[in-house]
Amino acid sequence: MNIFKMLSFIIMAIFLFGCVPNNNKSIKIIVPAAIGNSTDIVARFIAEKLEKDFNITALVENKPGAGNIIGIMEVKKSNPDGNTILFVSSTITTLPATNKNLPFDVKKDFIPIGIIVNSPFVIVTPPNKYKNFNEFLEDAKNRNMIYGGLGYGTATQFATISSFLKKYDIKNHRQIIFKGNNQAMIEVMANRLDYYIVPKSTISTDNQAYTIFEDIKFNIWFGIFVKTGASNRIVNDLSDKVKKILESDDFKEWIVKNNFELTKYMNPEEFKNFVYSEIDKYESLNKELSEQLE
Repeated sequence: MNIFKMLSFIIMAIFLFGCVPNNNKSIKIIVPAAIGNSTDIVARFIAEKLEKDFNITALVENKPGAGNIIGIMEVKKSNPDGNTILFVSSTITTLPATNKNLPFDVKKDFIPIGIIVNSPFVIVTPPNKYKNFNEFLEDAKNRNMIYGGLGYGTATQFATISSFLKKYDIKNHRQIIFKGNNQAMIEVMANRLDYYIVPKSTISTDNQAYTIFEDIKFNIWFGIFVKTGASNRIVNDLSDKVKKILESDDFKEWIVKNNFELTKYMNPEEFKNFVYSEIDKYESLNKELSEQLE
């Protein structure tokens, strides 16, 4: 076989089968959130599981900012070889609802691999300020308050608006945006924020430095994506690993211990359908909340 035929064969193989990972012994996990955020917490445990169960070196890189957009774009710019994966919250499905000028298209630029966990949101207030949720709610209805957020279009903002502000017809509260949950929590504990609605998995439920109310109904989920162009072999291999992790006993124990909720395994096609339905849900919800989101 001459050199030209060999090159033609290689090009055809790449076209037919997509990019192939370099034996899957090293993976970079991009987290578009700050250290200590729920997304970061789960991603680091997944990295440990990949190393322990599959002998894969997994490096977590935090790329926070712009409501997750910076980290998401990092993966969009990567090679579709399966060695760079995106670990992101359901914010990836809320952003398209509120930002029509995103520098990426979730449906075109990424392949959904699988959902990992859910986490319910809770309300956190300064310590010993309210005896119960009703007392806090009464104060919230009669006073201009300041609350924490992570950016326009994030799941945290939707949780705050739909499950609290809109539900209880509260209109005179002002949002301060932070890069990560830790910064917002510091402000709550210092009584410089009136409240912060945050995934329960992010905080310690026995900490006396703040008060927790579990009186809202809104969840955030976390999942894995790769860049479009990854081969079916890469997608199926990652999905198989996700399934084994979800079924492992130590993962189930860790989930409960860290205030997450177990999820049912979804294959890539099922997860894709779920992600697309979430995008539609938030677009509809955004129309309902347009006045509060302005």
